[in-house]
Amino acid sequence: MKLNLVRVPNGYAYADADSAKAGEKHKLGERVQASVVKPRSNKFQRKFFALLRLAFDYWEPEEGDAPAEYRGQAIEKDFDRFREDVTILCGFYTPVWNARGELRMQAKSIAFSEMEPDEFLRLYNTAIGVLMRLVMRSKGFTERQLEQAVDELLRFDG
Repeated sequence: MKLNLVRVPNGYAYADADSAKAGEKHKLGERVQASVVKPRSNKFQRKFFALLRLAFDYWEPEEGDAPAEYRGQAIEKDFDRFREDVTILCGFYTPVWNARGELRMQAKSIAFSEMEPDEFLRLYNTAIGVLMRLVMRSKGFTERQLEQAVDELLRFDG
C-alpha cells in the first residue's frame, strides 16, 4: 500500500482521496511503517513518455536483408524495447550476464522509487540528443521543434 501524504502543521495529511481510503483501513492507534520519498513530477514523467512515444511513432527499424519473421512469428516494433534501448543509449544501464554467458546492458528502472529527480532530468535531456540522432533529425526535426511537438502532445493529453 502506498499513501501520498502532504506535510501540515501537525504532521502529515493524506494528499488525495485514494491515499485517504487506503489509510482508513488501519485502526486508530494501529502502528504502521512507511518509507518516505519525494516523488518527481508526474507531469515530467508524462513528458518523457510523450517524447519517447513521438520518436517511436516516427522510428522505422532498418530492415534491409532482415527477415520479416522469426521462427514463424512476425517481427514487430515494441515500445517497451524501444524505451529500454533509448535508456541504455543514454548511458543509464547496468552491465549484466545473461544465461548464455554473454554481456548485456540492462536499462535502469525509471520508476519514481528507483531514480532521483535530478538523475531523471539528466536522462530526459540526454534522451533528446539520442532521439534526435537516432530518429528525429532524419525526419526533419530540430531539437526546438521536437520539444514543441512534445509540449503540444501534452496539451492534447490533458
